Amino acid sequence: MTNFYASKSSFRKGALKYFSGGLIALFKSTPFKASLSIDGNQLDLQNKCWMIAVANGKSEGGRYKISPESLNYDGKVEVIVVKAVPRVRLILAFLKLSFGFKFDDALVDRYCLQKSCTIKTDTLLKCHADGEQVSPGTVINFKLLKADLSVIVG
Repeated sequence: MTNFYASKSSFRKGALKYFSGGLIALFKSTPFKASLSIDGNQLDLQNKCWMIAVANGKSEGGRYKISPESLNYDGKVEVIVVKAVPRVRLILAFLKLSFGFKFDDALVDRYCLQKSCTIKTDTLLKCHADGEQVSPGTVINFKLLKADLSVIVG
């Protein structure tokens, strides 16, 4: 939701764009029920959550370190589930993220993805891929394609 509201922001770029989108999302979003299948293993999340992110890089929105141990070249992907903690606690976590701190481990569950992941939710959710809005859905599939993209540097 942060990405969606940031894309509608009057700020064209920079930290204020994502920060304002995050504030709007904090007050308009509600937790949702989800289940995960990671590499064929079914994980029924017992509680609702605020967000699920599939990350192969450290940050989102340029500065929000949602997966600080991730490296976009190591062939590993992390699935981060932000638990449905009270909204006040989530706001404090967002403010800490805004200043470059990482999520408190008590707020998130982390899973390692090797091949594929399916996220099923009880409500239609907006989602994005590397900042670009994609079709909302209740079933979202990810497949890891190791070394599938050639990058030219230098």
